[in-house]
Amino acid sequence: MSEDLKTKKIILFDGVCALCNNFIVFIAKNDKKDIFRFLPLQNKNINQFIDTKNINIKNLKSIILIKDNNPIYKSNAAIEILINLNNLYLLCKIFYIIPKKIRDMVYELIAKNRYKVFGKVENCSILKSKVNNEILKNKILSDL
Repeated sequence: MSEDLKTKKIILFDGVCALCNNFIVFIAKNDKKDIFRFLPLQNKNINQFIDTKNINIKNLKSIILIKDNNPIYKSNAAIEILINLNNLYLLCKIFYIIPKKIRDMVYELIAKNRYKVFGKVENCSILKSKVNNEILKNKILSDL
């Protein structure tokens, strides 16, 4: 796993958020180049990981993409993730035309209401599904 931490792009996400879980499953299914690894914020070793990356997850309401040891937050993280999936998603670069302040306002509105609108899961649901488990095999950083 330590090699993954050096060579892969790491996505930190809220493991109890249904929207976040579905987004991670979508990413994993479309990650044909095997670019990403996933780490739920509820992972027991998360503090050990984030301390090395200088990330503050207190009151975090954002997905975080760790790319080349640098954290990318909110709408920039979502866009970067999508444009890395395949050529079709390169079209998502067009969202950079929208000013970051506006993109992040929309992102924060969704993040603030994600539990009310999309619900919660008791545990990181992507680890429970047999189908998803096959897709995510070796992509979840369960032990740092």
